Amino acid sequence: MNFKPKSRNELCRLEDDRLIEYAVAARDADQMDQFRAAVEVFVENRRRMVVALVADKVPEYATEDVVSEVMVSAFGSLSTISGVATGQFVNWLKRIVVFKVADFHRSGEGKPRTDSIHNSDDDEEGPFIQIIDHGADRAGEIEVEMVFVEVLGSRSPLHQRAIELRIDDHPSIETAEILGEELESGEIESDGRTTMTPANVDQIYSRFKKDMKKALGLESRN
Repeated sequence: MNFKPKSRNELCRLEDDRLIEYAVAARDADQMDQFRAAVEVFVENRRRMVVALVADKVPEYATEDVVSEVMVSAFGSLSTISGVATGQFVNWLKRIVVFKVADFHRSGEGKPRTDSIHNSDDDEEGPFIQIIDHGADRAGEIEVEMVFVEVLGSRSPLHQRAIELRIDDHPSIETAEILGEELESGEIESDGRTTMTPANVDQIYSRFKKDMKKALGLESRN
């Protein structure tokens, strides 16, 4: 395979799809410096998307700080990316946004609309905040974030959306309604379902938290 390295200026002139093609080719050629350079440009190109996602979830005064944390985390976790398509890289970045927004509210700086992030979970896995806290105590915050991105990324688009809505402070009933509307409109890819019930949402969210605990070695902790 003849891989030809590009300069930073050349990478900045590439469209997203070409950037990702180049990044994947660099990774396949074991040219990790070039892989990182290409994905860094891709992430920088997506900053406006990140700002829009974050601004909708945190107070205005905190937006820039959370965006900066997302960008730093993205740059710091480039070696963990296994995607091969533009959409996979976009979703990877979105998952980091979800985690950083949840972490902002977990810290007590944010003021969620309800208490679902903190203490309204009534399944056996316990509140999501508890999993993050215990995971950070055991493995460190960076490891928790990497596990979160990996475990969430292993779900179908529909399940990812359900989990993101629950983490984003939407109760199960509201989450089911939103998912139903998005399934009907075709906004989200179906995994064979045509409807979503609150019970479905609870099951999806509980399994996600269980897998998070397993990946972090927290199965025996309360």
